Amino acid sequence: MLKIIFNISLFLSIASAASAQNVSIYADVNGNDSLQKLVTILTGQLKKSGSFNFNIQPASSYPGKGIYLSTASISRLVKPSAKLLNAGVEAFSIDGNDQTVQILGNSNMAVGHGIFSYLDFLGYRYYFANSDWHIIPSRPVLFKKWNIVSSPVFYHRRIWYGYGTGSKRADDDYNFWVLANRLGGTINASFGHAYEDIALRNKDVFLQHPEWFYPAAPKGVIPDGAKFDMSHEDLVQFVTRDVEKRIENSLRNKTNEYKMISLAPSDGPGTCNSPACQKLGTVTDRVYYLVNRVAKAIQKKYRSTLIGCLAYGEYIAPPTKNVEPNVFVGITMAFNTSKYSTEQLVELWRKKGAVVGLYNYFSWYAWDQDLPGQSHVSRPTEVVNTIKKYGALGVKAYEGESSQGWISKGLGYYLAAKAMWDGQADVAATRKEFFRLCFMNAAPAMEKLWNEWEKYSFQMVRENDLAHWIDYTTQADVLEKNPAVQKRLFQVRSYLHYLALYRIYQADRSEANLVNLLNYGYRKLDDGSVAGFPAFFELGNRSGIEGMAYSDKAKWRFNPAQVTEQELNNWIANDRRSLKTTKAIKETAPVVKLSTVPNIDRYKTLTAGADRWEDKAWFSINEWVIQVKTKGDGNYIEYSGNHLSDTREIIPAKISIYPYQPDGNVSGLQPAFSYEYDVARVRKKISLSSLKPGFYTVIVEDPSSFVIGFSPSINFSQVFRGSRPVYAAALYAAFIYVPEGTKYFNVTTIKAIEFITPAGRTISFPNSQKPEDLQIEVLKGEAGLWRVKLYDKVFFEGIPPFISTSPERMLIPAN
Repeated sequence: MLKIIFNISLFLSIASAASAQNVSIYADVNGNDSLQKLVTILTGQLKKSGSFNFNIQPASSYPGKGIYLSTASISRLVKPSAKLLNAGVEAFSIDGNDQTVQILGNSNMAVGHGIFSYLDFLGYRYYFANSDWHIIPSRPVLFKKWNIVSSPVFYHRRIWYGYGTGSKRADDDYNFWVLANRLGGTINASFGHAYEDIALRNKDVFLQHPEWFYPAAPKGVIPDGAKFDMSHEDLVQFVTRDVEKRIENSLRNKTNEYKMISLAPSDGPGTCNSPACQKLGTVTDRVYYLVNRVAKAIQKKYRSTLIGCLAYGEYIAPPTKNVEPNVFVGITMAFNTSKYSTEQLVELWRKKGAVVGLYNYFSWYAWDQDLPGQSHVSRPTEVVNTIKKYGALGVKAYEGESSQGWISKGLGYYLAAKAMWDGQADVAATRKEFFRLCFMNAAPAMEKLWNEWEKYSFQMVRENDLAHWIDYTTQADVLEKNPAVQKRLFQVRSYLHYLALYRIYQADRSEANLVNLLNYGYRKLDDGSVAGFPAFFELGNRSGIEGMAYSDKAKWRFNPAQVTEQELNNWIANDRRSLKTTKAIKETAPVVKLSTVPNIDRYKTLTAGADRWEDKAWFSINEWVIQVKTKGDGNYIEYSGNHLSDTREIIPAKISIYPYQPDGNVSGLQPAFSYEYDVARVRKKISLSSLKPGFYTVIVEDPSSFVIGFSPSINFSQVFRGSRPVYAAALYAAFIYVPEGTKYFNVTTIKAIEFITPAGRTISFPNSQKPEDLQIEVLKGEAGLWRVKLYDKVFFEGIPPFISTSPERMLIPAN
C-alpha cells in the first residue's frame, strides 16, 4: 500500500514538473546585488501564479526569447530608445511580444520599476502592505505584445510611518509594498529636523561650545530640541566640515546619503532671536543663512549634493534673500503661519531659487486616531486631486507622513502612489478594480462601506453608523466565500472592532477601557489593519495612567497572541448587539436659495431675549452664510478673537468671505474680502462696506475661541457640517429650523442640550459628560423655528444645516 502511495506521489511530482513552463531570464546579476535581488523578487512572484522553471543566463546570451533585463547604459543586444535615454534616471521601457519581454531601465532602480509594471500588466496587484491584500493571477501568459516608456511625475515619492510599526513583519511588508508600488526616487530627499542629530553626533565638540545653542546651553548639556545660534562663524564652519565629512563617508561606502543632507532646525518654534541673529533678517532668513552658507561652500566640489531644509511653522514664508541653487526646500502642508497659500508658497520659494518639494500629512494619529474620514489619506479622492494638482504645477518631490491602519487608509496610500508616478492615472477605474478584485461578489457592499468612510466627518463614530458598517460586512460574508476574500473581510471586521473599542474609550477613559484598546492594537501589530502602534504613544503615554506608557512592562502587553477568527466573530457579534440604531431620516441636499424665517411674528414668545452679544462665543474654524442687502457703511462685523490663555505669541485669526458656496467648499477660490485679526481679546469693528448685495460664505479661522456679531443690516446663520459641527462654549438662545414634513432628526452631542418647540414643548437631555447619539421626534404642529440651549460640540442631521442667534435675521432654505 505504501509503495502504491509512493508511486502515485512520484507520478504527480513528475507530471507537475513536466507541465511546468521553462522560462529563461537574461540578466547580468553577477556583481550586481541590486539586480540579483530584483530577479529573485520577479521569479518569486511569478512562481506564486503557477509552475515555472527559471533559468538565469547572462544578458550576452539573449537569443530574442525569454525575459531580458538590463540597465540601458550597458545593454548591448537590445538597443534602448532615444525616448528612454532622455526620460530620466528612473525611466524604464518594456517591449513585449509572444516570444519575449525586454525590460530596460536607466538605473537598477528603474529596472525594478519596470519589473513591477510588468507584473501589474500580468494582473498582479499589491494594494496594502500585507500579503492578504495582494492579487496573484492564476497562470498568466508571460509573453504578450506590449510597449511602454514610463517615468515618474515626481523625482521623490515617499509614504512613510511617522510612528513606526513595532513589528518586523509589518516593516518587511511595508518595504516590499514601497518597492512594488514604485515609491522612492533619485534625489534621496532628506530635509527633516536635523539640529539635534548634528549636536548629538558631535557631542564632545558641542559640549565645548554652549554658546552655539540658542539660548546658550548650561555647561555639559545638549538641550532637548536644540536650536542653533547661527550668528557664530565658528559654528557655520564646523557644520560645513561636518556636512563634507558625511558626503565623503557616503561616497566611500556607496550609500545614497550624499545626495541630500538636511540642515533643518529641530522641531518646534524658538529660532535664534539674539541681537546678532536679528541682524541676519527674518526668522526664515536666519534659518536659511546656515543652509545657504553650507550649500555655497560645497556646491563646486560636490555637484551632486543638495542641502535640504523644511519650510515649516515660523520659517515657512520665503526668505528676503535668494537661496543657493543646490538648496532643496520641503514646504509643509500644515503648520502654515504665513499669509500665503501652499500654491503661493511653492511659487514664491521657486522665485528665490530653491528646488521645491512638498511635505504632506497623510495621517497623524494624534489628529485622526485612525477614524474613517479624519486623516487626509482616508479621503482618497481628495489626496489624489492634491497630488495631481501639484504635479501639474511642476513640484518634483512629494512626501506623505503617515501611520499604520491600512483598512481606513490603505486605498488612499495605493492611489496616492499611483498618482505620484503618473499624473494622468485613471484612479476612478483603479478604485473600481480594487473592489472587484479584492471582494468579488461582495464588491458592491464593500464599495458602499468605503464610500461612507471617505465622506465620514465625525470625530466620534456614531452608533447607528457603526451598526450599519458591521451589517455591510455580514452581508459581504454571505455573498462571497472565497478564502482570499474572507481573509480581507477578517481585517475589515478587525478595524470595525477597533472602532467599537475606541468609541467605548472615548465615552469612558478608564484604565480598563484603555487596556482593552491598547492590547487589541498590540495583538494586531503584524497585519497593520489598525493603527495599534501609534496608539501606545498618543493614548498610552498621554493618559497619565500608571503602566499605560510605552515600555516593555506596559500593562497592555499581557496577551501577545494573534487575534483568532472565533474571537473576532464573538466580539463583533457583541459589538452589534450593543449598538442602538435609529429610524431613517431625510437627507438634506446643499441649499442653493436662502431666505429669512417666514411669519417670524408667530414665534415672539419663543424668541424673547435672543440675539445677545454673550450668545455669540464660538471656537476654532466656523462657516457662516450672510446676506448683504445693500452696499454701504452699515455692513460690518464685530469681532473679538484670540481668547488664548497665553497671549505672548499671537497667531492671527483669519476672516475670509467668498461668494456663497452651497457645499462650503472654498478651495482654490479667491475671497471677495479677507481680514487678519492680529491682536487678542480686543473687540474690533470690521467694515464690509466693499461687499455688493448678495449671499456670501464666511470662513472664520481662530486658534482659540472668538465672539462674532454681524451688523443689524446683515442676515446670517452659522452653517454646521459633520466636519464643522456647532462648537461653542455655551449658546443659551440659538435657533434651528425644522421644515414641514420632518418626522425625526438626529443630534450628536457631548454635553447637555435642551429644545423648545414652536408648540412650547421642552425636550431636555441632561449633562452626561459623554458623547450621545439622540433622535428627536417632531410632533404634529412642531414644524418651524426651534429654540436650542447647547454646550460644546453639537451636530444636527435631518434638518437644514443652519443655526443662528438672531431669529429675525436667520437664513434658512427658501420655500
